[in-house]
Amino acid sequence: MDNRKFFAFDLDGTLLNSDQQLSEDNIKALEAAREKGHVLVMATGRNYIYSQLSLKQHWGLFDYFIGCNGALIHSIHQRDVISKDNKIDYDFILKIIDEVKEIGGIVQISTEWNVFTDLFIDEEIQIMTKINKERLIDPFPSIALMSYEDKKSVVQISVHFEEHNVRKVWAKWLDKYGENYEFAITSPRNIDINLKGINKLSAIKEIVKLEEIKFDNVFVFGDSQNDIKGLEYYNNTYAMENALEETKKAAKNIIGSNDSNAIVKVVMKNI
Repeated sequence: MDNRKFFAFDLDGTLLNSDQQLSEDNIKALEAAREKGHVLVMATGRNYIYSQLSLKQHWGLFDYFIGCNGALIHSIHQRDVISKDNKIDYDFILKIIDEVKEIGGIVQISTEWNVFTDLFIDEEIQIMTKINKERLIDPFPSIALMSYEDKKSVVQISVHFEEHNVRKVWAKWLDKYGENYEFAITSPRNIDINLKGINKLSAIKEIVKLEEIKFDNVFVFGDSQNDIKGLEYYNNTYAMENALEETKKAAKNIIGSNDSNAIVKVVMKNI
């Protein structure tokens, strides 16, 4: 076991700024950490395709990709996929779709390599901003076009609502389905659903074990509910200033916003 550091970064609201970009200062800090042999990890609720759309030119800065809240673990430079028992039953997906139809929202289904999505909303509804349309709808085929193999390979459901519906739906689903599934609010308008036991912390722990990293050399950064378990578990954890209040309470440290140089300062101090 060596003295390398392990840095796990959430993307949206954490490593990426409000324009969904990786700042030049963050890039330089990641490059400096990588040059010194430390382990850099993306740990996001995003699926593989959407992460690639935003970060493809910077993909090589990282050693691992944790996607869909821990359902996907990819070793980037070795090109290995670390498989998990992570599949969601399609009958459950149909139940979620029926409930979303009653409320109005967007459902996005992620498999290991594919994404499918549908709108169950009126055109006037406010959740369909230009960014959401590009992120959730435009690049992806309809759920109705999923093949038999795709239906057997779902690793995450993401549901996008109007903001006032998110908390009450999250609480309802957690009470109704929480025995078998994980539910996390990952933005003011989004709920991610994964199989029980699949989360960012479970994936981080798997990579930490694989890389033989010391417990106190693990650094975790985040802003949403899907980051809470990791922020609680490790000693060197950082919630962004713009994080949800429950996320801030879970972290050992609160730092500046995702539009600041707060992450740069922590990384440079510890490499």
